[in-house]
Amino acid sequence: MMVFPALRLLSTNHVEDGYYDFIIVGAGSTGCVLARRLTEIHHWDVLLVEAGGEQPQWDLVPAYLTFASDPAGGIDWNYKTVPSPNYCGGVSCPYPRGKCLGGSSSTNYMIYARGSKSDYDELEKLGNKGWGYNDVLKYFIKSERNGDPELASTKYHGSDGPLPIENYRYQDEIGSLTAAGTIQVAAFLSSENPTHNIEPDLEFGFASTFSNGLIPASYYDGITILPIVLRPKSRGYVKINSTDPLKPPMIKPNFLDNKADVILLLKGMNISLQILNTPTMKTAGIVADTTEIPGCEQHNWGTDEYWHCVIRITANTLYHPVSTCKMGPQSDPSTVVDSKLRVHNTSNLRIIDASIMPFTVRGHTNACVIMIGEKGADMIKATWLIP
Repeated sequence: MMVFPALRLLSTNHVEDGYYDFIIVGAGSTGCVLARRLTEIHHWDVLLVEAGGEQPQWDLVPAYLTFASDPAGGIDWNYKTVPSPNYCGGVSCPYPRGKCLGGSSSTNYMIYARGSKSDYDELEKLGNKGWGYNDVLKYFIKSERNGDPELASTKYHGSDGPLPIENYRYQDEIGSLTAAGTIQVAAFLSSENPTHNIEPDLEFGFASTFSNGLIPASYYDGITILPIVLRPKSRGYVKINSTDPLKPPMIKPNFLDNKADVILLLKGMNISLQILNTPTMKTAGIVADTTEIPGCEQHNWGTDEYWHCVIRITANTLYHPVSTCKMGPQSDPSTVVDSKLRVHNTSNLRIIDASIMPFTVRGHTNACVIMIGEKGADMIKATWLIP
């Protein structure tokens, strides 16, 4: 998402003189936040441009899993990755990106996870002044309207922002780790010492499983434990694929290209088995589905060799791409924007979205990019001397 200030356009049916103070390209999480905050200055005219339209009404039902359907009711760009033997069984993986108001926030698992304090302190240490945890916390609070009175009363959460945050209201009496169409429980822990409060390198999501393939997912009959590498070392890229702007880009994420990610994911698989063997799981009568994954039958189920095979065939992504327009000092040739989100060697152009993050925070990106939108809006106001 990009912001252009003070550009003149040809006259249109919507604006008499064709003039806008700011043009925001992309109505995803940050674009919508920016439009909201910049129009608080009532004499500013802001144009928000989005390729898609409004969400369909059925998209508001989590169990419909719009992000998992194809072609997602017209609200997804339907991108696919370049095939690789390292993931998705050697074929192209779907790479959903929202094409509607709200962008990819309209097609996600609805988890609000800010990341770790150390993520933002590390961001500042990379030369991004003003992006440490103590600097960004106020922007998380500013956007948040937390529905839990106990949390909202603390110094870390907000209660009067525009973004409602609450626990999922429906609790399953039996598979309570899951919810229809969302991930209800997410756990963060260290693979080296899961019982101690140290920086996590793995996340575990608990998703509903529907063996009959039915959607909506309110008919689930099991739990899938999803071990997730939080700070992957593998690096991919996105490139222009054609001179035709309507052609999709070339997306080569290079998942699991670094062996360290494979080793960590293998640890996550074994921790998942340990979770399964806890007294709570046994009391609930939950057992492992030992049906062998096609293509891995030559290995004994549950062995490291078997999980290595499963990882290469089934491993995918939670779709949290970052860093294609990395933020950092101009002395670093890999950066695109400075700490004020201004594109290097240009004027009147900023990039304000997940692409500016040099790495993925330990969590999910949506809460972080909403914070980026709030902070970016204040930067623009400060540039134009608006308190």
